[in-house]
Amino acid sequence: MLPQPELKSDAELDSDSYPGEPDNDNNHVFGHAASAADARAATALVKRYYAAAAVGDGAAACPLIHSVMAESIPEDYGQSSGSPFMRGKTCAVVMSKLFKHLHKQLSADNATLKVAAVRIRGNDASVLLSFGGMKPKYYLELHREGGAWKIDGLLAVALP
Repeated sequence: MLPQPELKSDAELDSDSYPGEPDNDNNHVFGHAASAADARAATALVKRYYAAAAVGDGAAACPLIHSVMAESIPEDYGQSSGSPFMRGKTCAVVMSKLFKHLHKQLSADNATLKVAAVRIRGNDASVLLSFGGMKPKYYLELHREGGAWKIDGLLAVALP
C-alpha cells in the first residue's frame, strides 16, 4: 500500500520513517524516482505480469509474484472462506481462476497498459500505471527479492 503521510513535520525535510528519503508530510510522494535500470526492470515485470493475466496464465504469473505473497495466495484466496470462483490449492490455480474471472478487463488493460512512473523506497516500489490512455491513476506495488523486482499485489489498485 502507498505510504501514509508522515505524522509530523520536521525541519530537515526527510522522512521520519526512512532517513534520507523525501519527507511525505506535504508531498505524499513515495520514495524517490527509480534509476533507469530499475525503471526498465519494473516496467518489464509489470508488462510480463499483465500479459500473463490477460491470457489467464496463473502458472506464468506466480513466479513473478513476491514469494511470500505467492505462498499465501492459496491459503488467503483459494480456501472455502474465499471467493467461490477462486478456489484452488496452488498459486497457479487460484491466479488462473482470478484472471479468467476478470478476463475482459485484463485483456483491455493489457492492450493499453502504460507505466507512467516508478518510485522506490528501500526494497519496495510503487509503479504508477494508466490504462486506455487515461490519466495515470493506478498503482501496483513491487518488492525486491533476491535482487529482482517481484509483484507484491494481485492487481493494480486505484490511487486513494
